[in-house]
This record gives sequence, structure tokens and C-alpha cells, in this order.
Amino acid sequence: MMHAKNMSTRERWGILRLAIIGPLLMSPPEEGLLGAAILDLAKRFWEYPSTGLPVNFSAKSIERWFYASRGAANPILALERKVPSRTGTQPSLTAAAIQVITELRGAHTTWSAQLLYDNLECAAKSQPSVGDVPSYATVCRFLKNNRLGKRKKPRLHEQAPDFVPRERRLFEVRHVNG
Repeated sequence: MMHAKNMSTRERWGILRLAIIGPLLMSPPEEGLLGAAILDLAKRFWEYPSTGLPVNFSAKSIERWFYASRGAANPILALERKVPSRTGTQPSLTAAAIQVITELRGAHTTWSAQLLYDNLECAAKSQPSVGDVPSYATVCRFLKNNRLGKRKKPRLHEQAPDFVPRERRLFEVRHVNG
């Protein structure tokens, strides 16, 4: 059940956590015995949702899961791993900086990321609307995430209008003694 291929990892974590605290929710311990029941659960080993290896969790974590799911309408959703709100965004890049980067990449597909970054810095100096230039690593991450990587220049023989790609062996050469 834990290794269902159609479930996301977040859902598997929610199911695992619910399986751990489920006995506490189904039959709550008597007054004053909740801490001991949580400590008993903390001593047990559970199957890690992604790898299937044995893992145990601290009593503090189990207690947090118990209180998070106790009043929730959907306890699995309450126990899933949370996705950070800024996932997939780069708040350090302004809209103007993104526009400059995409325009530069569109005009110069063979430029390296460093050359693109240097030109972004020059554009930021001449256009105040671009704002502060983020780090080089941020620009590289933006280029990679948006598939704006460097394109190779076509070789001379590939630029010919009658070029037909064919298999080429390592031992083949263009001319004698080449």
C-alpha cells in the first residue's frame, strides 16, 4: 500500500503518518497516558515511504502529527509534507530583469550564462527599471528552469542548404590524412 506508484510522495507521507497515529485516534488513551502511548510509538520502527527502509520518529514529531490531525476534516491532507509557498518562483528576479534575460537569450542563443549575466548587469545600469541584479547562480537557475540554456552553433557543413544528417564514424575523415 505504501509503494503505490500512482500516489505522490506527499500522499505516501500523509498515509504513513496517519498509520502511525491511527491507533491513538481510534482509541484515545486514558487521561494522562497519552505521553506514554506516544513514547511507545516512538520506539517502533516504520517503513520509509520512498525506500521501504526501517525508520523511527521522535515522540515530539508523533505528538505534533497527533494534534495536527485530531481536528482536521481530512487527516491525510493535514499530515502530508507541506510544499513551500514560493516553490518554483524566483522572487529576486523582477519582471523587467526576466524580460531583459529572455530578450538577450533570444537574440544571442550561443552566449554563455556568464556573458548573459554581464550584459544583464550593463542593462541594469542603463535601465533603472530592471532593479537590483540578482546573483549569478540565480540567473543560471532561471535559465535552466526555463530551458534557456546555451545553444550550439551549427557546424559549417550543417549550414549548407543541401545538408542531410547521416551516420558518421570516428575513423571517417573529411580529407586524406585528416
